[in-house]
Amino acid sequence: MASIDTQNLSTSGPYTTAIFDLGDVLFTWSPSTPKSPLPAKALRNILRSSHWFEYEKGNIAEAEAYSRVAQEFQVDPAAVKNAFQAARDSLQSNSKMIEVIRELRGSGISVYAMSNISAPDWEVLKTKMSPADWALFDRVFTSASARERKPNIGFFEYVVKQTGVDPSRIIFVDDKLENIVTARSFGMHGINFAQLLILEATGDESLVDYVKHCGQFNFFQKQSVLTTERFPNDLDTTSIGLTVSAYIDTVTKHKIMDEMLKCQNSDGIIQVYFDHSRPRIDPVVCVNVLNLFYKNGRGHEIPGTLDWVEQVLTNRAYISGTYYYASADQFLFFLSRLLQSSTYVRQRLGPVFRERVTERFGLEADSLSLAARIIAATAVGLVDDRDVQALLSMQCEDGSWGDGWFYRYGSSGILIKNDGASTAFAIRGIREVRALHLGRMQ
Repeated sequence: MASIDTQNLSTSGPYTTAIFDLGDVLFTWSPSTPKSPLPAKALRNILRSSHWFEYEKGNIAEAEAYSRVAQEFQVDPAAVKNAFQAARDSLQSNSKMIEVIRELRGSGISVYAMSNISAPDWEVLKTKMSPADWALFDRVFTSASARERKPNIGFFEYVVKQTGVDPSRIIFVDDKLENIVTARSFGMHGINFAQLLILEATGDESLVDYVKHCGQFNFFQKQSVLTTERFPNDLDTTSIGLTVSAYIDTVTKHKIMDEMLKCQNSDGIIQVYFDHSRPRIDPVVCVNVLNLFYKNGRGHEIPGTLDWVEQVLTNRAYISGTYYYASADQFLFFLSRLLQSSTYVRQRLGPVFRERVTERFGLEADSLSLAARIIAATAVGLVDDRDVQALLSMQCEDGSWGDGWFYRYGSSGILIKNDGASTAFAIRGIREVRALHLGRMQ
């Protein structure tokens, strides 16, 4: 578990407030117990369903939630109810985190909780810790009472408004990177308590080896791997496909963009999937959709998405990677593509972008991230020789580059590497540097 330096947290220091998640941070629970009639995987899938999200926001009652998810996942509603009762019974408070919170309070820090939790589950959770320990919190914000949930901006806006605290003075502690990213986009300092990522490669497929589509694209070329059997089409792959593929006509592109406009959440931010039962957001996905829209003269139609990307860039919310992309440098790479597509975006974000790229110079990274950083830097006329030399030193004997983590499965955190992508990025990065040097000599 990550540590919090409580000595550097005081009312005289940069942070005055700490906001903690409850589930998997302050409390632990098990989705798999002898009493549960459902397997752990089924329970976790239910927890990530759109019906459950509505339940957590207080929009549907407990019985209706059980009925809806039972129908969606083809299980008995009674089994759903009993499985969650077993999960509730397994809840235990984290004594070490309670001590951290007690120490924070002792140093003058205000402490709040912010959790995605339904009203019935909150009533149960309140019995799992003593009144004295709950008194450590100035206030507990639940998704049920706010009618919003993390990572939606609306929930964070609600908490900031209710507390009246400057976001730059807040430490935000959560176990999910998607929530950390939104918190950082507000200017909060995010600490991620996620478990160690499972590292698993999927092979050596090239980025340019793809199936041609006449409409929406899918991340998987054929059968999905390590996820649901029927994986929905996504706006990320579709945006990249429509941007780089010459065979798709203009009418088709605009028709698909019309469909994308229907995939904005309540904050006006473009979501990842065309499937509305999977409400996810990711800054890189937003950047790639923006790139498609600006390339086709329609960037002005998704202003909320650009506003959020600007917040992510300004507040370095991408620093630990994003929900689906493994590194900060990948965010900057994809953003550099957008800056090259739109004069307006370049003027608006360019100065801060240059600062953020420069901050990355000389930092240790794998070959793909280094190449992505180099390409992003050359897009604004910058080169760092240390990064170039580091990338060259990583070249394998056969001329390729490997060991570059490219993508991660959101819910599981499994990282995917692709040596073909690493090599393609490295070659392009070196060519861009040489072209920049040559242009300066002329």
